[in-house]
Formats: sequence, C-alpha cells, structure tokens
Amino acid sequence: MILSQQVRSRQEYFAASRVGRGVALNRRQRAQIWPVFEEMREQLARGGFVTAEDAVHHALELLKQGDDKRSYHAVVVDEGQDFAAEALSLLRALVPEQPNDMFIVGDAHQRIYQRKTSLSQCGINIVGRGRKLKVNYRTTELIRRYATALLEDVEIDDLDGGSDGTKDYRSLVLGQAPIVQNFTDLSREGEWIVEQIKQLQSNGLSLSEICVVARTSRLCSAYEDILQSHGIATHRLSRQKVDDRSKEGVRFATMHRIKGLEFRCVMMAGINRGVVPLSIAMKASQDVVEQRLTDINERALFHVAATRAVRYLYISSHGVPSEYL
Repeated sequence: MILSQQVRSRQEYFAASRVGRGVALNRRQRAQIWPVFEEMREQLARGGFVTAEDAVHHALELLKQGDDKRSYHAVVVDEGQDFAAEALSLLRALVPEQPNDMFIVGDAHQRIYQRKTSLSQCGINIVGRGRKLKVNYRTTELIRRYATALLEDVEIDDLDGGSDGTKDYRSLVLGQAPIVQNFTDLSREGEWIVEQIKQLQSNGLSLSEICVVARTSRLCSAYEDILQSHGIATHRLSRQKVDDRSKEGVRFATMHRIKGLEFRCVMMAGINRGVVPLSIAMKASQDVVEQRLTDINERALFHVAATRAVRYLYISSHGVPSEYL
C-alpha cells in the first residue's frame, strides 16, 4: 500500500486509501506503525538502495520530466499478469499511444504473485483490441481439466477489470488422466516415483523429459536423494541457467521454477497438507483479504505446475494429502 501509493510522510499515510484491505487500522494504529516504514526508508537510503517499486516510480518521474530522451516504437510483454500496476504504467509511458504500440500476453489463471491490477487503470486501453486465446497447444485435455478444476470456484480477472472463466478453453488431444497416489511416508512415495520413472524409460522417454516438482527446495532435495540412491541421474534446475536438455538426468524444480517450461512428464511430489498450500505463506498475514489472495496464488501455482506436463502428469503425497487434492 505504501509503495504503490508512494506514501512519504506520516500525514500522507493517515490519508492513504486502504480500500480492499481486510483489517481496518485507525489513526492511532497508523501512528504506531509509521515509524517502522520511516526507519526502513532511512536504512535503505544510508545503504544506497531503493525498493523495486520506488525505482519504477523514479523512472516514471524521469520520463514525465523529459529527462530520458530514448524513444521506443513498441513494447512486448510476456507474463503480463505478474506485472504490478506501477510497472505497467512505466511501460505505457515508454511508448506513445499509436497503432501496434503494445503487445501484452497474460493469463490471470497463472498469477502466482499478489499483483492484481487493471490495464485500463494503468493507461493501457485494450477496448476492441483484446483477444482471448482459447486453445491449449501444450497439454492434453484431461490434464488441463484436472489443473483448472482447482480454479473453477475462484473468481479470476481478465486483466482489465472483468472476469475470466475456464469453460471455453480446450486442448487438442484428449490424452490420459493424471495419476494421483497417496503413501504413508516419504520413503514409500519416493520408491513409487522411482518405479514410474523406470517404467517411463522402458516406454522410450529419456530422463531429461521428466521433471519432478515440489513446493520447496528442501523437498526437492529429499526426492533427489532418493532417486540418486537408486542410481537415477538427476539435474537440479536453477533460475540462473537455461535448462540444457542434452544433459541426462531427471529434472528437479520447485513449483515457481518450472513456470514457463514444459516436459513430456511432470511428477508433482509431496503434495501434502501444510505444504500445498504452504502453511507459512497462508499464516503470513491475519488480513482476510491477503489470506484469500494467498490461497488464490497457491491454487494458481498448483495449476501452473500441472499444466507444464505435455503428456503425463503424476501427483503424489505422503501422510495427509493436500486439501487441494
């Protein structure tokens, strides 16, 4: 709230809008909280740092003042649903409004960060120019249905203030239904995953076409150790490097890391209660609005991971399975 509205003083904080917030704060509470934000900004300034949001607003000011003489013909945006309002406003300011000025691709069903905004509120007019893409070319219809079922009762926006349903999407190939299994403990779940990988290998899949996905890095390491103990080569994906498919080994990735990738087979492991959705994330705030947004983000994260599967989707858990299952 403070960063998006560029609140810089106690007086501005008292007057700032809290529309959409779940927990109300009176003036006394705001007065008690404000020194925390003031101290944060002072410490950042002493270290020569600014927040990403402040940097974007600073860039906007430079453009408004005419201090930046660079000009651009067009802006192309991918994953538009994950851009904050100030970032979209900055992109709008980079190019004059004209034909073919901006090309934005986004899907709010894949929004994994709490950055819901409206294109029109950021100065981006898509009336009569927006198109909805309804055909899924990556995954099979049965995997798509399973993944989107988790979002059917959730209101998803269309990136411009309206709502977007899931009823009119389709895939071109029916495929096979996802395989969902629960086990008493991690060891037995890991052994089952090993068995499935060996079966897939016998059916002609290379290890590099298989990705095991978990909610946290710690869980990734646990399953990776199990595969290695059975002589199966593994390869951990990182944000710093592009995946080199020539390197043999089952890929391992967190749900966040696999975003934007695709594999013939995806194995979502450790989908347990308290892990998906992640209890730490769900308990991070007492604000009911933020809790609801976090739940939607966690559902979207599950949806994203599941739809990385081109042909095969395996979902496993141990102990008490996630309520999402």
